[in-house]
Amino acid sequence: MTPAAYLLLDQGGHGSRALLMDEAGRQLAEADAAVATREDNGDRVEQDGAEIVASLRRCIAGIRAQYPGKSITAAGLAVQRGSVLCWDRDSGKPLTAVLSWRDRRRPERQGPAPGQVRERTGLRYSPYGGAPKLRWCLESEPQVARAAAAGRLAMGPLASFLLRALLEPDTHLIDPGLAQRSLLWSRQVGDWDPVLLEAFGLDRRWLPRVCPSHHDYGQLRDLAGAVPLGLLMGDQNAVPWLAGSPRADTSYLNLGTGGFMLRPVAADQDPGPFQFTLLEPTLPTPYALEASLHGVGAALDWLSRRLDKAIGPAQIRQSLREPGNAPLFINSVGGLGSPWWQAGPSPDFLSPDGVSVIPDPEPQAALAGVLESICFLIRENLDDMDELAGQSERLLLSGGLSRSDEFCALIAAFLNRPVFRLVGGEATATGLWWRLRGADGPGPEVARVAADPGPWDLQAMERRWRVWRRCMPDVAAD
Repeated sequence: MTPAAYLLLDQGGHGSRALLMDEAGRQLAEADAAVATREDNGDRVEQDGAEIVASLRRCIAGIRAQYPGKSITAAGLAVQRGSVLCWDRDSGKPLTAVLSWRDRRRPERQGPAPGQVRERTGLRYSPYGGAPKLRWCLESEPQVARAAAAGRLAMGPLASFLLRALLEPDTHLIDPGLAQRSLLWSRQVGDWDPVLLEAFGLDRRWLPRVCPSHHDYGQLRDLAGAVPLGLLMGDQNAVPWLAGSPRADTSYLNLGTGGFMLRPVAADQDPGPFQFTLLEPTLPTPYALEASLHGVGAALDWLSRRLDKAIGPAQIRQSLREPGNAPLFINSVGGLGSPWWQAGPSPDFLSPDGVSVIPDPEPQAALAGVLESICFLIRENLDDMDELAGQSERLLLSGGLSRSDEFCALIAAFLNRPVFRLVGGEATATGLWWRLRGADGPGPEVARVAADPGPWDLQAMERRWRVWRRCMPDVAAD
C-alpha cells in the first residue's frame, strides 16, 4: 500500500506556502512563494488575483519536484479570511483586484445596521468584512456592473476564486467559515442571508454555493496524477485543530504579526465583545469566541522602526532576561482590537504610574515594555472570555513569538494556568493536516511550558497591569 501523503496549501497575506506531510505528521516537502501587496494610505490594500493563483501553482510544482512520481492522497486549502474580489464567471478572469481583509473601502450605499449584522452572522460589522467591499466594486468598477448586466458576474471570498482557477471541473463553491467572513452568511440557516443581501444591494446569484468544509471540491489541475481537494477553510479557523479536535476547555492563541485567540463554545453562547466565529456546524462546540490582538509581531516591527534597530530572537531573549526599568507600553499598534474595537490612543511609553510619557526609553527596557504589553493584551482577553464561558483549563500557543522559551514561560507564570505550545511546525498547516487526515493516528506534538517569570516580579507586574488597564479606553456596550 502506498503511504499516505497530504498536500497542505496555505494562502496568506504575505504569500503562499505548500507542505507535504505523511500520516505521522512528518514533513516530506515544502515550497513557498511571495505575493506582492499594494497599499495606498492604509485605506486601499490589494493584491493581484492572477499572481496569487500563480504563486499557488509554483508551490504545487515545487512539491512535485521534491516528491516526483509518487501519489498524493488528498489536499487541503486554507485561505486568508475576509479578502474578496469579482471575476468573470465564464472565463474565470479577475474583474477587480483582490481587496484585502485590511482594505477599508466602503460603498456610498448605506448598509444594514451593525446590530443586525452581528445578530445574523455572529460577527461585528467592521471595514474588514467582505460585503462592503463587494458593494464598492459594484458601484465603482464599470466592468463589474457590465458583467452583472450580462449575467457573467461572480464575486465572493478569495477562496472561491482560487477554487475556480485551480480545480477541475470549474467550480463556484465556498465553505461556511469563509462565507461567514463576508458578512452575508446567516448563522440561523447556514447559508447566504436574503436580508443582508438586500441591505447591501447584492444578488445571491453572484455568490458561490456554500458547502461543508469537508467536501469533494474537485481535482487539482497541473499535477502529475489527480489530487482531490477535500478540505477548504479559513487560515485562522484551522488553529483549533492543531492538537486534535477543538476542545471547550482550551483557549488557542496564535502569536504572529497580529494575534488571535479562539475559545470553542456552544451555539447559544453569548459572544460578549468578541467575534462569534464558526468552526464546524457538526461539532458540540460549533463556534468560537474570537479575540483580536493587533499589536504582537506588528508591535515589535513598530519598535524596530522607532529605534532604527533590528529586533530578533536574541534581542527578545536578552530583554526578557534583563528587563531593567521597563515602562508601560500603550499597545495600540494597528488600532485596539478586542475587547475595545477602536483606534485608541497613539502607541506610547508611560511611566509605571501611567501619569507621564517617556519619550525615549532605553531600547532594551522599551522592548521589555512592549513584550509585557502583549502579556497584558492576552490577560485582558482571556479574563473576559473566562467570564463569559468559564475558565479554560489550558492555553495552547502557536505562532512566531511562541518560539521564545522565555516569553512563553513568562506568560505561563503571569497567567498562573497551564500553558502548552506547538512543538515545531506551523499552526495553520498543522491544523489543516490533522483535520484533513482525520482523528485516527498520532496527533501533532505539544509541550507543557514551565512557568518561570525569571527576573520579572509578578506582584509588580500585576500592579502595572492594573495601571495599564486604567490607561486603556472603557469598553462600551455592544
